[in-house]
Amino acid sequence: MVVEILDLWLNRSRNLPLHISFVGDVNWMLDYSYWEPIFERAKTCSERWETLRLEMSRKAWCHFFEGFRCPPSLKGIRLVAPAGEDREWELDSPAEFIRPTLHGLEELHIQNVSWQEVDIAWENLIVFEAGPWDFFGFELLLSHAPRLKKCRILYMGSVFHSPTVHSHLEDLELWNSSSISLEDVIRQFTFPSLKRLVYRPGTSRFSSQVPPVGARMDRLQSFVVRSQCRLIELEIHIPFKTTADLAKVLAHLPSLECLTLSTDRRYRDNSALWLSDISFAEHLKFSVLSRLLPQLKVFRIEGKRAFSWDALIAFLKPPHKHVTSKRNTCVHIQFASYLPSQERSENYIDRDVVLRLKRRERKWKGAVSLDIKHRDSGEDWMQASLDYHEQASSISTRVDFSGPTLCTSS
Repeated sequence: MVVEILDLWLNRSRNLPLHISFVGDVNWMLDYSYWEPIFERAKTCSERWETLRLEMSRKAWCHFFEGFRCPPSLKGIRLVAPAGEDREWELDSPAEFIRPTLHGLEELHIQNVSWQEVDIAWENLIVFEAGPWDFFGFELLLSHAPRLKKCRILYMGSVFHSPTVHSHLEDLELWNSSSISLEDVIRQFTFPSLKRLVYRPGTSRFSSQVPPVGARMDRLQSFVVRSQCRLIELEIHIPFKTTADLAKVLAHLPSLECLTLSTDRRYRDNSALWLSDISFAEHLKFSVLSRLLPQLKVFRIEGKRAFSWDALIAFLKPPHKHVTSKRNTCVHIQFASYLPSQERSENYIDRDVVLRLKRRERKWKGAVSLDIKHRDSGEDWMQASLDYHEQASSISTRVDFSGPTLCTSS
């Protein structure tokens, strides 16, 4: 039945490009005899394949693609192996169906697959995503993929030592998943064309040691200065006791349009959260941000809230009455917070605070918009708080306080 449906779909698609996906767990692939006709039918139209997605065990892809070579028309590959798969398959069963003859390959996404298992024409690659990958593989990628523009890497392994310059990379996400300090890695890079950077060092599940405060910002600042890139979007996902060094980094990024600061909900020590009342009063004053980042359009804060609403209200105060006329674009200030209490009513913002926030927002006359949301649900938390207080007030006014009526007879 499945083969008949596939056959109908392939015939109806005529000469259109095909996006082929085979996704299944280990048990899904146990009965090879059932699935083999499906793979064989799909391979008869392989010259039309534009993207190929395989999420299965190495044993399965070696069986179904034995002797098969991907067509030159293929532009994208997503290859995902099970995380707990026996390590012997990693070395004994490389993805032989992916060959260096794929000169048109522009996107490669691999997960739980090492660089030794994929032998491709790296020179035309534009988008690459891998997790986890070792540093040697990343160095190999940067040196062999000169056209690479977008890269997302989850690290694991040892640090390489040779400085690397890549002139075309525009979008980079660096995630740490090992005890190796990501700051020791980023100091090796120079990316002059970089426009977007997501930087996730932090502590890992393998190590609870926290680097000295300020060390990470020093490395990030050196990277920005060395690269001389016109960064447009920056996301930093790390906790700090102070935000003093953040201003030093931002001073080198006048082109920045979107700034996201985030802390992990697993950090329970409020002293390790950089978004405090002092942060807003000193290093993250809106006047300071406006001066350092004249192109800023979005300022987003995510994670556990460690600042008071009074500090936020003070942060939103216009520095002078003519400030709105100096901004060409509206700055969207977004807060997405985790709510610590299981009791929903305890997390609502006081009605008076919401009204004060909205009044402060209106004083900017459209130059600033404020958005406070629940981090997980995306619910508008200012409106939800107002609705809660209105409902609570309505319930209280409906309570009947009239006492018993006194009846007298003449």
